[in-house]
Amino acid sequence: MEYEKYEEIKNLKNAVFYLTNLCNIRCWHCYNDSSSTEKVPSISSLDKIVDIILHNFSFKTISISGGEPLTNQSLLFSIASKFKKNNISLALMTNGLLLSENIMDKICYYFDFIQLSIDYPNDEYAIKYKGVKNYRKSILNTISLLSKYSIDCILTHVPNSGNFKINDYFDDLFFSSIKSLKIQLPYPKGRALENKNLIITKKELQYYQNDLMNISNRYPNLPVSIYFPEDELSDSCSIDYNGNVFTGLFDKNKIGNLLLSFQ
Repeated sequence: MEYEKYEEIKNLKNAVFYLTNLCNIRCWHCYNDSSSTEKVPSISSLDKIVDIILHNFSFKTISISGGEPLTNQSLLFSIASKFKKNNISLALMTNGLLLSENIMDKICYYFDFIQLSIDYPNDEYAIKYKGVKNYRKSILNTISLLSKYSIDCILTHVPNSGNFKINDYFDDLFFSSIKSLKIQLPYPKGRALENKNLIITKKELQYYQNDLMNISNRYPNLPVSIYFPEDELSDSCSIDYNGNVFTGLFDKNKIGNLLLSFQ
């Protein structure tokens, strides 16, 4: 039967759900090639996908990602509500720039933690590498907001030739509810393939790793982990807003489509 091909992920505890490919910024390394011109998925098709997930899989934790999930907040909270009612722990993967005081109560209610993508808080850098203006003020406001609400956070950072001196600016981005720092080397897909000249060199990577050691010495209770493109989490899968299911987090092996398999 069609659904038998999902047996390998049926009992996984973790999944990433790509709610949208719409994004408010344009990062140089985005493997999803997200942008501000993407179409917003319909709530009806997303509801069907979520219902299929709830009735056929055993996920305990789902990370909602994009694109940027906060580009459509009503859609995000509607989907989060369905997962929450079924006792699934939720994480929000976000660049944080669309977080605001008026939605923080909902964020704290629906999400158990936030995975916040951080970067060098320099406006000139951000225009070149992220396609966004006034980044420093925006990300520091986000840091202040998250610190105020004390929601658990994982910081993620993608090093490149422009931001590898992380020790110079990490203190500006640190706040008390950070639980870990996750380093992700660029995955060779999407815009990362178009911007190979921005990928960190071996010499820069060595400098970067030394900086991480300095950060670990300054913050001894902060776990720091580095993931290379070839790393794959065997306990996770990914599902996108069209219902496509993949064995890995970076669209490595497509298993099938939920909307077609579970009609």
